[in-house]
Amino acid sequence: MKREALPAPPDWCYVNNLADPHQPSPYRCSPRARALSRYCGAAHRDLKIGIPRAFETEAYEQQKQSIVQAAEKDRARSWKA
Repeated sequence: MKREALPAPPDWCYVNNLADPHQPSPYRCSPRARALSRYCGAAHRDLKIGIPRAFETEAYEQQKQSIVQAAEKDRARSWKA
């Protein structure tokens, strides 16, 4: 039988076994696993760009500065008391 005629073998993944961490549990993936993998990869790429960008905005800097100032005032008050 030619290789082209054979179905592709299933994908497998190993999942952490909390009861015995040195013996991970193998699981046969469903055919939708590849689509999930692509989706997770795209989500990871989006988050890798989006999260740092969120911390670079002026609104974030203003909010951070406001929180720092409030904490410094509270600290100064507690030392005076």
